Amino acid sequence: IELKIKYKINDIFVADIKLNEKDESYINTFLEDNIITIPCQIDEKYNHLYDKVFTNRLDEASEVIRIHESREYSSANDITIPAANTIAREKGMITIDNDLYKRYCGEIQITKDELEKDERVNVIGKIDQEYVDLVDLVYGGQKIKFVKLK
Repeated sequence: IELKIKYKINDIFVADIKLNEKDESYINTFLEDNIITIPCQIDEKYNHLYDKVFTNRLDEASEVIRIHESREYSSANDITIPAANTIAREKGMITIDNDLYKRYCGEIQITKDELEKDERVNVIGKIDQEYVDLVDLVYGGQKIKFVKLK
């Protein structure tokens, strides 16, 4: 995926390595549908985020991947999200803005870098360490899909 996105290489041959079925399916999903699959652990309360396709907003942010569909969800619904697990954030953490963030409440993001604790931002999950560098490949408009880490 990195070779295709970062280096614009069209044809890639995988040989002389043992590629597991899981990673092969992630690669095929990207090649066929242009969706980056992100293995992660998400708090049970937010299990509905698994296996859905999301889009990084076109107006990219430097520190986070901002999920376009969550903005529509948060502004269209009268939701409340109390502050919880408002800890310092490492690269690859999945967050949701809570009630203290006012009109942004409900917006979901993935951290690209380490960020300080913010009382307005709840940490709800984390990308598996083996896949955390995928966040560097998610550009504006890129589709992603969270999958439950097995």
